[in-house]
Amino acid sequence: MMTIDMWYGNKIQEINGIIINFSDCDGVYWGNVYIDEKMVGDFTTPDSIEIEETFAQFDFDKVWNC
Repeated sequence: MMTIDMWYGNKIQEINGIIINFSDCDGVYWGNVYIDEKMVGDFTTPDSIEIEETFAQFDFDKVWNC
């Protein structure tokens, strides 16, 4: 089950940036969400598919090199 904390009351559909991390210590995905480069919340989930379904506005099939 995904836990999302939107700090300023924004809607998930407003999110236009996301950073996703994986913790191999406890086996969960976690990250921060952004609107126009401003961090507005965070999330955790044990299932990467939940990230894709929850943040459907992103194309997770693209590979990004940072």
